[in-house]
Amino acid sequence: MRRAKKILLWLLCPIALSIILGMIDCWVAGTSHRSTLFSVPVWKLGDGGTTGYVGFGYSLTYYRKMGGEHGSEIWYWFTPFTVYDTSERTGVRWLFASGPKEPAYQGRTLSQWISVYFSGYSGYSPHATLEEENAAEQAIRTMGTNTFPVLIKWLSEDRPSINQRSTVLQVFQILGEEGRPAAAALVELTKSTDKEIRYSALDCLLAIKPEKEILMPVLVPLIHDPDKNIRFVAAENLVDLDVDAAKKAGVFDVFPQFNSLLETNNIENK
Repeated sequence: MRRAKKILLWLLCPIALSIILGMIDCWVAGTSHRSTLFSVPVWKLGDGGTTGYVGFGYSLTYYRKMGGEHGSEIWYWFTPFTVYDTSERTGVRWLFASGPKEPAYQGRTLSQWISVYFSGYSGYSPHATLEEENAAEQAIRTMGTNTFPVLIKWLSEDRPSINQRSTVLQVFQILGEEGRPAAAALVELTKSTDKEIRYSALDCLLAIKPEKEILMPVLVPLIHDPDKNIRFVAAENLVDLDVDAAKKAGVFDVFPQFNSLLETNNIENK
């Protein structure tokens, strides 16, 4: 019994130390110091300074997105979840949450075909050949609607991996109008509280070119979105889709620069 207590104490001490050091680093990274005391940086993004650190028993990501999210997300290696506390959200994210199974074609999964599209069959080339791109596009189109559950999951994750959402957009661009059955799910994601999810969902929706009656109810409210980039994309596409609806929605008041498009349209109609 005494030996068991010693072993338990031996296990709890490093765990407690890891928790304390991680908490200190989360706080220090958010100060003007903009770094950590007990962990080392291992990667950094060009989005404003989002940085990943590794410390004693933990991995820390501190988000510093320009005009966006600031705050930390930490994963202690002895837990099955991460804990995040940022300017946009607070909570936990399970690392091993189940999700839809990836579709496959000719022995390769969707992820593997995406890798072929960008990096060829080897996975290490900086550019795929034209033949490799064509093969990957054919595979993605063949998998078709079976890709939707995975794509929507990737798109809706609040902590996506690097380039994850741009990859989803690329797949929907390859699918084009064949991706229209995913329109309803994409429309719902344009209502997300996460501006990056809304922006990516809108891009994907535009890529599949849904019918006007589906797209119009999405674009009109988004011209008043809190995010300026979403507002602009929605307004620009609404003008292209229906000038009269754009006038009624107040696009030309919100974006005076579009008045030149209105003048061009009037000239063409004469």
